[in-house]
Amino acid sequence: MGIEPRFYQVEKDGPVIVWKFSNPPRNLATIETGEELVQLVEEFDKDPELRVGIVTSATPGMFIQHFDVSLIVDWAEAMNKASEEEIAQQLAAKPPLAVENIKKAIYQGSHMTLQDGLILERELFFEAMRSHDAIQIMRLYVAAGQDREKEMPDFKTKKA
Repeated sequence: MGIEPRFYQVEKDGPVIVWKFSNPPRNLATIETGEELVQLVEEFDKDPELRVGIVTSATPGMFIQHFDVSLIVDWAEAMNKASEEEIAQQLAAKPPLAVENIKKAIYQGSHMTLQDGLILERELFFEAMRSHDAIQIMRLYVAAGQDREKEMPDFKTKKA
């Protein structure tokens, strides 16, 4: 194994590898835990002996709780300091369907119950996953195989 994981206990059994997530005390996902998992999966991709990778929790009865909200607060504070033009430029660089669905979630979801808002969120997610861009990126991912450094296309489409 190339890296010494801080947030995952790694167990190998023949062609199977199990990554047990552990970030006490609450098992919160962070950018660091995500980056570490990416490194572990990259190592997995390079090992021809491994066929199956499983992510689970090292803490019985508890998986990953949520993303660490303090990081979202930090991002929000940075956005508050950004000019309207800087924010507009960041949004303009995102795929149009993603921006459209964010706007729908905000405008429509703000007038819904939590349950209806979650249903809307799920519908918008699946709409995005059925888009031409999502299908294209999934095909590119599968075609890339071990070569994950290939350049991604510029996403412009709205719907499948």
